[in-house]
Amino acid sequence: MQADKCVNMIEQYRGDSLETLKKLDDRWAAYCGDADATAGSSLLTHRGCVDTDSAAILDTPFNANVATLNLPSTKVQPGLLTTLASVINHVNEAIFIINEQGVLQMLNPMAATLFGASIEDLTEQSWSDFLQPEVKERYLSLLAQGANGQETLANMGTKEIVLQRADSLSLDVDLSLSYLPASPTGQGALYMGMMHNLTRHKAQYQALRLQARTDKLTGLANRHAFDEEIERCWVDCNNDHQPLSLVVIDVDYFKLFNDRYGHVNGDACLKKIAAVIDSALPTSQCMAARYGGEEFALILPNCDATAAQLCAQRVQTAINHLSFTDLGLHGSVRVSVSQGIAVETLGQYRTSKALLCAADTALYRAKSDGRNRINIRV
Repeated sequence: MQADKCVNMIEQYRGDSLETLKKLDDRWAAYCGDADATAGSSLLTHRGCVDTDSAAILDTPFNANVATLNLPSTKVQPGLLTTLASVINHVNEAIFIINEQGVLQMLNPMAATLFGASIEDLTEQSWSDFLQPEVKERYLSLLAQGANGQETLANMGTKEIVLQRADSLSLDVDLSLSYLPASPTGQGALYMGMMHNLTRHKAQYQALRLQARTDKLTGLANRHAFDEEIERCWVDCNNDHQPLSLVVIDVDYFKLFNDRYGHVNGDACLKKIAAVIDSALPTSQCMAARYGGEEFALILPNCDATAAQLCAQRVQTAINHLSFTDLGLHGSVRVSVSQGIAVETLGQYRTSKALLCAADTALYRAKSDGRNRINIRV
């Protein structure tokens, strides 16, 4: 009923300025089809008295004798879409509105910044054009569910996606969509999207993740990263029926080096050895890690025994020729390493731990045979 509509509008716009209420008053009169409707059903009359500073509101009782009229339930309340646009424009979040066809209807400056274009250029564009193919179908299906009346399925919580900006750059964002039914707007169902730029957070996460997986002294992978990688490579190589080689390296007599030349020079020595080991890796899929103390390990996926031996020999030769004169030590100072190799090829090792034990056994055999040598477990 018209009286109910008036009451709803009174409550909706309670606290608005006098200028706003006058504009709404005129629209209400036009809606009722009576230019003089303000005399009998004025929003100002039933809303209350507002002073020119909008500082005080004195509500007056509603006149129950106002003429009534049945109105369609989907009729747009005056100023609702304008109010919605005003709200999202002032919210400190990137927000956009799309219709059931996925066409951008409105968006705020923060959203325009993430999309990489002006609000004017973005409005009426297809929102799915900014999505990568692998997620586009998922969101188009979501819109279809809403169009079919499946409102409970038409909302999607926060998901991390890559936004293809208008300037051809890509941006990591998290995105959520909320279904807005047709009744309150009278414009058909709408969707409100909210996005957050994840670029800085992902960069910080990657930096922290790298720090957590890296040995601080040598810059190689640490024991935590090694444990994860050996398990991953074990599964992948077994599934693909490919060999997996493991090389364990130990610096010979390193305690004597530390005792004679000091721990500062000992750390510098480990850095030099780590650089040699890292440069000897045959492929980018391989990993060099500091296993602990003066021990290192190489994970060589898709490398057979021959490839593993060649890699170990490169390490051996390069370390034997390391010079420490830049540390102030005599040119005759040399270091060596002992190495043990184990290779998983035909399922002889039941677990990655068994492979590691085999490589470790080969290492100690190399040490017992006189050090500065390579031993392979077959």
